Amino acid sequence: MTGFDVDPDSLLRASTAMQTSADQLDQALDGFVNSLSSIVEPWGADLLGQLIGGGYAAIEDLAIKTYSSIVDGLDSFAEGIEDMATTYGGTEESTTSNIRSAGE
Repeated sequence: MTGFDVDPDSLLRASTAMQTSADQLDQALDGFVNSLSSIVEPWGADLLGQLIGGGYAAIEDLAIKTYSSIVDGLDSFAEGIEDMATTYGGTEESTTSNIRSAGE
């Protein structure tokens, strides 16, 4: 491998696209959670119904936490890519400026 090219603008576009996807997923999750709250508990109040309801509630809670962590991960990756783009862009500008100054 002789080197690599980094396009900070491309990284910023990727970061923006990832953040948009995370925001859309978060909105979809909010809508899903809201729709779940309107569902009537059909399993009843007897012992079997309580067991089914308890299991359902635990699974629902785990699913929501899992999907939320995915959104948080996408947010974090988008932020990291944006930071990377900013760092590479700043380094490129600084290096270009230093080279130009050395030539004067």
